[in-house]
Amino acid sequence: MNILTPFMNTVVKRFLMVLALTLPVGLIFILFLRSLLYSDAPQRADIIVLFLGGEHELRPREARQLLQEGYCNYLFVPDSFSFYRAVPGKNAITPVRLADVGPGIGLPGPLSEHETTVAYFRKNRAAYRFPGFYESTHVETLLAKRAMDACGFKKALLVSSPYHMRRIKLMAGSVFDSSYDIKLIPTRFEKWNGDIPASWRDLRHSIMEFPKIIWFLCYEQASRWGERERLCGNAEERLPPFFGASEVRPTHTMTCLPQRAGCGAQG
Repeated sequence: MNILTPFMNTVVKRFLMVLALTLPVGLIFILFLRSLLYSDAPQRADIIVLFLGGEHELRPREARQLLQEGYCNYLFVPDSFSFYRAVPGKNAITPVRLADVGPGIGLPGPLSEHETTVAYFRKNRAAYRFPGFYESTHVETLLAKRAMDACGFKKALLVSSPYHMRRIKLMAGSVFDSSYDIKLIPTRFEKWNGDIPASWRDLRHSIMEFPKIIWFLCYEQASRWGERERLCGNAEERLPPFFGASEVRPTHTMTCLPQRAGCGAQG
């Protein structure tokens, strides 16, 4: 008994140490997963924007359900730049041309039958000169805004998976200004056990949201700084000489920012 007592004490101490380390990590992990969740109550809108990603069942099911419930008549899928219209009185949608939505819309043509969605998305991304470091969901949000602007739409329901909502909210806040009415609708058909995804697939995707959000916040802030420097530099170039050629022009300062509206990045 005297021999086992020191051994048991060591085991208990090590167990308590491991517990003390894992509990905070587990708590932070749960809080992070909870922070990903966001949803708005659906309301009547001009268009539904469906962020497909690699999910081709539960997200489209939510979009079709919203169409069936009468929240909207049009559906837009950014990665394939596809428009659909709800068929009145039927649980069905039909493809429509952009010209049918609004005459003279100068947006990409439809996806050809010999072209993959990935290749088509890359082509549109290059055509609009979106930087290569832009996250794909960010590009989809920018494409959605271009389509909405071309059609004169101001109200949209953005549909995706529950774990995807926080990132979309951040990007939508950067792309759309206050003149738009944007609601985020996670698919009701993708189940969570409280704050934890119900499947290992969704858990894996939820964990990957963390670096993607950080990456977006980093390059978005860098873009804002670059835009501010550019605006301030342009303001200095327009300053008139007050006291002749010897007048020293001011160096770059942040004092011009309060006088300049919209110094942030524009979507």
